[in-house]
Amino acid sequence: MKNVVQQDFDSEAFGVPFYRVVAWAKPDLENELSVLIGRRPIVVDAKVGADDIERNRFLQRLGFRNVCPQVALRHSLTKCEKPEHRVAISEGLKITDELIRRHAQNFRTDRFAMDALLDRAGRDRLYTQWIVNSLSGRMPVASYGGNFCSFRQVDDCLSIDLLSVLNQRQGVGRSLVLAIIEYAAERKLKELRVVTECANRAAWQLYLGCGFRLDEFLNCYHFVAA
Repeated sequence: MKNVVQQDFDSEAFGVPFYRVVAWAKPDLENELSVLIGRRPIVVDAKVGADDIERNRFLQRLGFRNVCPQVALRHSLTKCEKPEHRVAISEGLKITDELIRRHAQNFRTDRFAMDALLDRAGRDRLYTQWIVNSLSGRMPVASYGGNFCSFRQVDDCLSIDLLSVLNQRQGVGRSLVLAIIEYAAERKLKELRVVTECANRAAWQLYLGCGFRLDEFLNCYHFVAA
């Protein structure tokens, strides 16, 4: 299949074959999805621009459910503020299993949590392993105490992978994000990107307060068959 690809990471976490729409070549995409959605059990997900009426209708016609909207934001790196806290940036981060568990429970408004048809234990396994992978040294991590923000570079841009703050309402999240903005600007990169759920109001308000600007809204679709 070219348009729909199985996600080994998600499949292992949820214990069912998990696929993702990665391209939109018709009619191949419809043929591939028609084969997959007849299988049991299976999960297929897709993201599409909220203003792309044709693709939204296409997924809905096949039985996909719009589980939540997301917002994509960008920072141009033309203006940088100094973080209030002394943030460390390193390749990976070592934290205790207990902290990993607490961070995994910290994601409450993500698209997996908002889909009542997805197994809660599978969602917890997914985030636990996602955090382990993010902090394993595969990408840089900004940290302050046990709080962290992992990010990766793609060409001349940075994108935020995971942001999790346990010490909330102390300006820690803002300091982590500002430190990454400073990191990107010093390396003369083009921009910093992030995508978060619209339901996560604290997150997108934090990003806007750090100088990010709205890029687009996305609809997250799931097809879940037990």
